[in-house]
Amino acid sequence: MENSEKKEIIITECFACGAWYENYFFPSPCCGSIVLKVDKDGNRTNTTFLSVLSLPQPHLAKKLKRFISNNTKCNI
Repeated sequence: MENSEKKEIIITECFACGAWYENYFFPSPCCGSIVLKVDKDGNRTNTTFLSVLSLPQPHLAKKLKRFISNNTKCNI
């Protein structure tokens, strides 16, 4: 019996270089950076995935802090 449900494809984008991936939720294979979910128009959303942050990557802490401070009203 076939499953008639259509699987949702989630597009993520590398925070560092902008490469796109389908249903990929780990550090980007291109740069090892975090990946952010993008909407249907390719705009970055505020959604990232905890699995991306599971590996110790000190260089990402600076990028993440800069991203948060640039995209919130309250600077950290």
